[in-house]
Amino acid sequence: MDTCFAQQAALSDLFELQSSQLAAAQGGNTRVKAFARQMIQDHTRTSQQLASLAPRLGLRLPTALEGPKLAEVAALRGQQGAGFDRAYMVAQVNAHEQAVNLFSAYSKLGGANAQLRAHATRSLPALQKHLQAARELLRAVVQ
Repeated sequence: MDTCFAQQAALSDLFELQSSQLAAAQGGNTRVKAFARQMIQDHTRTSQQLASLAPRLGLRLPTALEGPKLAEVAALRGQQGAGFDRAYMVAQVNAHEQAVNLFSAYSKLGGANAQLRAHATRSLPALQKHLQAARELLRAVVQ
């Protein structure tokens, strides 16, 4: 469970970083671009924190996206303007729902490693804020 959590958390950060870098460059809405810059800042920090734990815990973290998340980033690359903004914000809501569930479950329901559990517990409030902000921005962008 510890290795699975760490790998999923790392992949979550990678998706946030890559999709948000696209949004910062391709987004049409200034609020979407500002949200993307915040995601880059916050997820760079959590990614670095997790990466610093990995060697001490004997974990190897993924360094590249794969599967559905890689395809999702590729699909975003092909969009522009308002369509891109909507697609990015939908992806952000979905990704943050998954992240909140992952971090919540690990921190509350059985993360065996105290350092990883502390990381999950520390990260969870920011992820919840991101989710709330993403939902609000999606509603604004869709209108």
